[in-house]
Amino acid sequence: MDDVQLTNLKATLLAEKARLEEELDRLLQDARENAEDQSAEGSPSEMADIASDVTEQERIMSEREEVRSLLNEINKALLRFEKGTYGLSVVSGKPIPFERLEALPWASKLVSEEK
Repeated sequence: MDDVQLTNLKATLLAEKARLEEELDRLLQDARENAEDQSAEGSPSEMADIASDVTEQERIMSEREEVRSLLNEINKALLRFEKGTYGLSVVSGKPIPFERLEALPWASKLVSEEK
């Protein structure tokens, strides 16, 4: 990989990190709003709404976990940039093909090393 490719991959990681941080903020706001809606409801006739709110809260929590997990992978990739090990497999130390990094800039392993 040349310097231009590395610079572009790092820029992609930083842009994706910013996007995911915004998404996480939005999901946290959605969770707060949903919790406020739940606390405002209470009569038996609103039980269906409460069940719907709980389902929505679970969906938000699941989505938040996915975003946090991907954000963690991106942060690890950025750390590898700082250490000078970006683009090398964390398993074997072999170079990860540029095409893989281009498709998945936070990739930390060769395809053959994935479980």
